[in-house]
Parts: sequence; C-alpha cells; structure tokens
Amino acid sequence: LAKIRPWVLGLAAGAAALIRLEGMIAVGLCLLWDLRGGRRGGRWAQPVKALVVCFILTAPYLVMQKINYGRFFSSHRGHAAYWVERKSAVESGASFDSPGQAGGAPNAPAGNAGSWGKFFVSEGLPRMILRWAKGYVLGFVWYLPRIWQGALWAIPLMAAGFVFLIKCRDWRMGIFLLAVLFPVAYILPLDQIRPGSGVELRFVLPLVWPTAFLAGIGFDGIRTWLYRLFLGK
Repeated sequence: LAKIRPWVLGLAAGAAALIRLEGMIAVGLCLLWDLRGGRRGGRWAQPVKALVVCFILTAPYLVMQKINYGRFFSSHRGHAAYWVERKSAVESGASFDSPGQAGGAPNAPAGNAGSWGKFFVSEGLPRMILRWAKGYVLGFVWYLPRIWQGALWAIPLMAAGFVFLIKCRDWRMGIFLLAVLFPVAYILPLDQIRPGSGVELRFVLPLVWPTAFLAGIGFDGIRTWLYRLFLGK
C-alpha cells in the first residue's frame, strides 16, 4: 500500500482538479502539507510523486486551453469576467432569473474583467483579506447548514468530531477543510442572482464528504464516551 499510495493520491488529486479546476489549489495545499510531514519522516518523495501525477493528468486540459484560447487558464479569465459583471450588477440593484442568465451592469469595471489577480485586488488588499475571511465564516455558518438542511442533526456530530480530533492533536482535517474552501471563499460573500441570494450551493459541495467524515468521527467518539461513562470501561 505504501508503494502505490502516492500514485493513488495523484490520480484522485488529478480527478478532483479536472472536475473543477479550482480544486487544483486545494489539492496543492493538501499535498504540500503532506510534503511538510513527509520531510520529517523521510517520505518527502510520496507527495512529490502525487503532485507530478496530478499535474500530468491536468496538463492536457491546460494545453488545450492554451492552443484554442491562447491562455492556459482561459476558463478562469472567463470566470473572473462573470463575477466582476455579476457583482457590479447585483450591487446596482439588478435581479436575475438564474445564475446563468447573461447580463451585467453598465458601469461594470471592465478593466478588471478577465483577470483573477485584478479581480481579487480591485478593492484593495485589506478588503480582499476581509472578504476571504468572511467567505470562510459564511461557508461554515451559512452554506454548510444549507447543504445539510435535510439532516441538520449531523452538524453537532461534525462539531463533536472536530473537537475529538483537536483533543488528539490531529490537525489534518482542519487543514483540509480550510484548503477545500480556499478556492471559493472569496466569492461566497457575493450575491449571484439578487441581493441576499448568495451563490449556488455547487461551489461548496466539496465540503460534503469531509464533513460527513467528521460526523462519523463525532458519532463514534460520543458512543465511546457514553460507553465508558455508563459501563466504566
């Protein structure tokens, strides 16, 4: 298992990145964290192999964008233009029937369109950091309950699971959750359809399975605690 682990990780990471290219950022952060731990244990080659496999899988898509559209990350430029126009339009009072409906505000800052970098820093570095922090808060406080609205009872189990991991000084899940949300945290405070609408839940769906894993840890931890409390074992 140890020999195939980096290749399996790389395949999974590449698949995650191809499903949603922003996932490459989360994948990179997680594998870099693994590299940090691997250096201590002399296993630094494993996360490096996984990163290489991930890049090999995603490279054809990036090259295809370069050949057809002139840029490796052409799709991200389109996303940047979309969010600049949509943000300006909704803030100007516009309302849309669906997230995909075309339209922008006449005063949309065209100079920012097509560049993720300019989109991020258009309001200045302090506001960018605050927006990212707000996105993290909204991700866990507002969007997570909406994802689990049919099973809200699982959220206390997630919290319990996180507490149990922290007590064991296991920071990996916390780092993973932060990494998963990092690529989309900046847009979570925006409104996509009308004021107060927020964005589509699909942007935070990567939170589903790690939080389900946390709920399982919480359930097992509570079960063990109750077992010891009442049976003294």
